[in-house]
Amino acid sequence: MKTKTFLILFIVWLNQGAPAWAQTPSIISFSTNAYFVSEGNTNGVYIRVWRLGDTNRFGSTNGSVSVHYATSDGTATAGLDYIATSGTITFAPGQWDSGFFVPIIYDDITEPTETVYLTLSDPAGGAELADYPGGSTNVLYIYDALPAPVYLQFGSSSYTVSEADGAAIVSVVRQGTTGREMTVRFETSDGTAKAGPDYVATNGTLTFGLGEATKTIVVPVRNDGLAEDTEYFNLVLSDPAGAGVTLGSPSTAQIYIADTGAGLHFSQPSFSVAENGGIALIAVTLAGEFTNVVTVDYATSDGTATAG
Repeated sequence: MKTKTFLILFIVWLNQGAPAWAQTPSIISFSTNAYFVSEGNTNGVYIRVWRLGDTNRFGSTNGSVSVHYATSDGTATAGLDYIATSGTITFAPGQWDSGFFVPIIYDDITEPTETVYLTLSDPAGGAELADYPGGSTNVLYIYDALPAPVYLQFGSSSYTVSEADGAAIVSVVRQGTTGREMTVRFETSDGTAKAGPDYVATNGTLTFGLGEATKTIVVPVRNDGLAEDTEYFNLVLSDPAGAGVTLGSPSTAQIYIADTGAGLHFSQPSFSVAENGGIALIAVTLAGEFTNVVTVDYATSDGTATAG
């Protein structure tokens, strides 16, 4: 007799739902204790929100419930690091899993992990806010994306300057993001041109600030007043420093120094004088630009005429 009574009560329980004293309210919370996203994930991050309580225990709900959600700045700034989001989540009867998206904004600035506060409030439909699993307040962590590669290199593999120009101006360019500060060293070395008589040995460090894509190096060249072939020296980049930076190509440039045409030469290919003229005047011309006193040795030698 006891067995029959128990079976009848159990069937009533299933068909008519649990009695009021046995039911638990819908409780709403975030699904986890924290959320994480890379700055490079511009699709955004999905923040899951769970409805527990009667849904979890009995496999059904007693109607729709809703909750308001909102984001607010932590160390991250809305409009710069993420897009502020707010709204209402509605759980239909039987639904236990929902959520919302927080869009992420990518920038080129190297920065520490930043935070966005997440809040649930104003539950409706008989629901309550829960302290578990993730509570009604939470934190979204936005960690910096791996920096895209940046290359520092010369604008060209060779430059030509005239002795008369006084200096070679060489460009160094940044390929990639300009949103981070970075540095690179430079130094000259001899080729056929020699430091001292032909150019001034130069070295130093270039610093690319935020937004800077091009820097210049100035190497003084000297006019030695000599007629000579075009000469060159080397300029080399080294030791790049900064997030994601490396040397690009070319990282070595040749600087060619073209002769200005300065030099000593006879004013004409031949000279003539009468035998009774006494002396022959031979004109020597110094051509081109020069900055120093120039001297030259001269001498005669027999042709068909004989000295003496």
